[in-house]
Amino acid sequence: MSVAAYTPQTPQRESRVAADSPATYVPLPRRLMEDLRNAPVALGAYALLARRYQISAAPTPLSPGDLQLYDPALSYGAARRALDRLVDTGYAVVTDSSGRKTSYLPSWGKVDAAPRPWDRTVPGWGRPRHIAAVRLDDRLLDVCMGRLRPHPDHPAVIERYVAAPLISLRTIGTYALALAGIPIRSTTLATLGLCDATGRPLPLPDDATILAAASQRAATDAASGLTPAGWQHAGFTLRTPAPPRGQALFFAPDGGSMFEGEIGHLSGDMIGDMIGDMIGMSCSDEIENSRLECVKTPPIEPPARSHGSTESDGANLTTTTQPDTRAATAVDGGGGEIRTSEPRPDQPPPQNESVRLLRAIGVRADVAATFANRPGDHIHNVIAKARAQQGVRDLAAWVVSALRALPAAEEIMPPPPKVSERAILFHSGISGYDRQRWLAIFRSADLADRPAILARFHAQHPEEESHVNTA
Repeated sequence: MSVAAYTPQTPQRESRVAADSPATYVPLPRRLMEDLRNAPVALGAYALLARRYQISAAPTPLSPGDLQLYDPALSYGAARRALDRLVDTGYAVVTDSSGRKTSYLPSWGKVDAAPRPWDRTVPGWGRPRHIAAVRLDDRLLDVCMGRLRPHPDHPAVIERYVAAPLISLRTIGTYALALAGIPIRSTTLATLGLCDATGRPLPLPDDATILAAASQRAATDAASGLTPAGWQHAGFTLRTPAPPRGQALFFAPDGGSMFEGEIGHLSGDMIGDMIGDMIGMSCSDEIENSRLECVKTPPIEPPARSHGSTESDGANLTTTTQPDTRAATAVDGGGGEIRTSEPRPDQPPPQNESVRLLRAIGVRADVAATFANRPGDHIHNVIAKARAQQGVRDLAAWVVSALRALPAAEEIMPPPPKVSERAILFHSGISGYDRQRWLAIFRSADLADRPAILARFHAQHPEEESHVNTA
């Protein structure tokens, strides 16, 4: 039987087949398992070298760091010892690396005291007839762990269907020992369903079942799950996420003379006022004093360039300020009653919920009043979104900028209603494979798309009404 090429396949196989007869496999010399039965990591590294030779028909440049990238659970010392063990026993041949990474060629072991390397030009990869071989399912490497693309100078590139390897090189070596009739009790193999209670090897399920089990691990482990390549290999189409909405703020330097066009006519005072409005800072002269303090404290002249403009003509300096619109106050001679020469303007209307929310995060009173007609839920959702953003240095400025960018009538849509997956999970008329496939489609979809997926499931798999499901 010829060994399959590197192209990933999903062979259609019966559910109960012999564990040593996979559709695509890596042949391992049985004598290797007997000689290195106490080094399962070295057996897994040999399987990786053999798989790479099937793909490239050339020696594999490999370092202990590359093995660590391929198997994150492996230490540097264990990776170094595994490669040295293969070379010392003659199951790996070191080729001339010319100052680059050490390259390894898999061998069938020593024949006449000399290693017999693999040879792709000879039938059976050059295996001598007196050396028996076991067949290791190559999907233990390609699907359960990933594919390694080595480089003679740089670290290897790892391509995976799963976010984190489902097994390790030690697990692969232990499974190879079970194939050779040297069973070793392994909790990992028993949990994955690759060995029975007596340590006998069991065949791997199909790719869809392996990837479905990997996707279910993401519910308890955020670092697990499938990569985009894994979802595509499982038959799902991924959508490109939409770009974020909104426009970033531009801050111009003082004077704006370096710009052409409309912004070039903005003076430093105007830019300062605009930035102050956006950030929501309060000026000291806008804080109202009490009525009694207004009587006791004489008015203070505003500083130059604060509320007006300063013009200089030679030695003369003329300051023009805005007229004071505050009403002059007087104190009655008897009783200390305070009277005003002009009636005070009406007090501002009481703050509603929207203004109160904005004032609570430090937005200036007059700026917050411009959003008084916005719904309170709208303001609350924008503030919550700002607090969830990373790198927001000024919460008030972010919220004001976001509210000004949104139309007055626009409101943040509430989250879509949750739809339960119980109809798929407890459906009695579908197979286990269809159940896992529909659950994967349902869980990977957006919340807004789940009702349509559930409707499509009911249309394809109607369930007859009974006393149980109608109760």
